[in-house]
Amino acid sequence: MGVLIVVLVAIGAFFGFRALTGSAAPVDGTVEQCHIATDGTLSASGTVTSDEALDTALEVRFEDVADGEVVDRSTVDVSGSAGEQIQWSATGQAPDDVVRVTCTIGPAS
Repeated sequence: MGVLIVVLVAIGAFFGFRALTGSAAPVDGTVEQCHIATDGTLSASGTVTSDEALDTALEVRFEDVADGEVVDRSTVDVSGSAGEQIQWSATGQAPDDVVRVTCTIGPAS
C-alpha cells in the first residue's frame, strides 16, 4: 500500500492545479504529500504560488480511491507576496472502510 500512496502523491504533484481566485492572477498549486494513517487520520500538504499577492482560502478534498467519493474536506488559508512559494497543510478523518485516498486542492466553494 505504501507504493500506491507514493504513486498517487506523484500524480497529484505532477498535475497540481491552476485556478482563478478572487484576483485576476491565476494560482498554481501542488499536492506534495497525501496520506491516510491506519486510524483513518488524513493529511495532505503542498505549495501554492501566484503572480500577485495572495490572501485567500483554498479547499483540500480527500477522495476515496475505490469510488471517487469525497470522504472529507478542509479549508486552508493561504497568504503571501507575489511569486512567493506558500506552504499549506490540511488534515481530516476518513471512515473505517476507506483505505486509500487521493488529495486535491482548488478554490474554496
